Amino acid sequence: MASPLQIVSTIDALCSIISKEVFDGFWKPGERLKENELTARFNVSRHSLREAFAMLVEQGILQKTANKGVRVPVFTEQDILDIFNARRVIEEAGIRKIISSGKVPHRLRELIHSISLSGQDTPRIKILAQDMDFHWEIVKTLDNTRLYAIYNNIINEIKLLNAQPKIFFRLDYVIH
Repeated sequence: MASPLQIVSTIDALCSIISKEVFDGFWKPGERLKENELTARFNVSRHSLREAFAMLVEQGILQKTANKGVRVPVFTEQDILDIFNARRVIEEAGIRKIISSGKVPHRLRELIHSISLSGQDTPRIKILAQDMDFHWEIVKTLDNTRLYAIYNNIINEIKLLNAQPKIFFRLDYVIH
């Protein structure tokens, strides 16, 4: 049975499309997103587009600079180290909670098993999704909505790093 369609606002639809394009590398790091082009392309008002931009800036997916518009973030090596250090602090708190409880959540066990079965023929996108799910499950043990929001921004920044693989993969040894 097909699942029913989800009705979303214009702003949510714009956020979804633009964030997907940014994460997929359609928009390059540092590239400016031009209002005129996007309002014409999506047949939306400037107000709707600006609201979507504001949401994406809040989520860390885009950056807004006064008199320069909205751009895809560019990360330095220090930014990347900061992102992963922040991630580590939050995840360590989750791991400490798991250890102190003496119980590994069922979903976390499932993910560990699934990841252990991955081989060289496993698509990279699947491995990345499993890895992201694994880290989220650790954070979920904290049961803290504010940390979820912070962690979600960190995850968005990590997704953006895929658009800068030259820097990201050079630092991979530091990250894992």
